[in-house]
Formats: sequence, structure tokens, C-alpha cells
Amino acid sequence: MISFEYNRKKMFLWMLFSILIILLFSYDFINAEDLTSKRPESYSKYSYVGHFFYKSPNLLRFFCGFIVFLFLYFFVSLIRKIIKGNVFYENRNGFLICGDVKIVKISDIKNFDVKKINRNIYIRIHLKDSKKFIKEETNFLKKLNFHLVNYTEKTPLIMSVDFFQEKPDLILDKLKKLVFNSELK
Repeated sequence: MISFEYNRKKMFLWMLFSILIILLFSYDFINAEDLTSKRPESYSKYSYVGHFFYKSPNLLRFFCGFIVFLFLYFFVSLIRKIIKGNVFYENRNGFLICGDVKIVKISDIKNFDVKKINRNIYIRIHLKDSKKFIKEETNFLKKLNFHLVNYTEKTPLIMSVDFFQEKPDLILDKLKKLVFNSELK
């Protein structure tokens, strides 16, 4: 079993950002009538937003409600991670398990690698047969997500390490030891 501690400072900063976005879009939601009643002055570079929502308060409310819901979900998930403190990975009964959730069979894993996109860091879990893994998934939304990730990343499983305290290379080494060393036993 291995565990990784969350970077609480980074998570608190993202929580603060989420609160600001929630407040801003809640204000827009509440004042949708006033914000959509004024006709946009001209056709300039950014006036498309004004023209899009002009005399459409329900559209603005829907958009703002969606953004508030999205950032509220993100905020709650960050709180849950802060309360949890650590994330645990283990090799149990031939499966790679995160917490109590089975991720993948150890025998299906080919290798791991780190991918950095701007400031986001992922560990990609390459599988021997990605199509078989996706086909075995029964949840439609997870299956759709696996298809999209497989299309973009050439593997259906990626693990975000943005909120972990440890460096991505250290996390990668620990995962490799957990999966490949225990497979040799």
C-alpha cells in the first residue's frame, strides 16, 4: 500500500477561486433581468456576449446556474479531499485499488508515464488492451469518458497528480514499484 498526501495550500487557493466564481455568477443569476435589458452599444470584439444574452434572462440564468453548480461541485470535492488528507493505492487481489475502488487488473497494465500539459500533470496508465477494458465497463458515462480519454491520450486511464504533495516522478516510481514488483511475487 502506498499513500500520497494532498497539497492543502494549493487546494485552499482553488477553493478561494471557486468561491469568487460562485459569488460572481450568483450575482449575475440574481440580476439577470437587469443585465439582459440593456441593448449592447455596438458590434465590437467582445460584444457578442451582450448580443447573445440580450433580452434572454432565462438563458443567462441557465448559463450562470450551470457555472455555479460546476464550481460548487468542484468546491465540495476539494473539501472532501482536504478532510480525507491522503489518497491510498494498493495492490489487492490482483487489482490496482484507489481507496476502495477497483481501477484496473494489475495483469492488464503495460506501463506508466508522466505527461505535463501546461501546468497540469497526469500519470497515464497504459493498458495491454484498451478496447477490451472500455468494453467491459458497464456505466455509460464512465465508458464515454474512457473513450474520450483513450482518443486523446492513447490510454483510457489517467491519474491527475495536480493536488498531490509529492513530485510526479516520485509518484510514478512508487506506482511502478507497487504494480510491477508485486506482480513478480
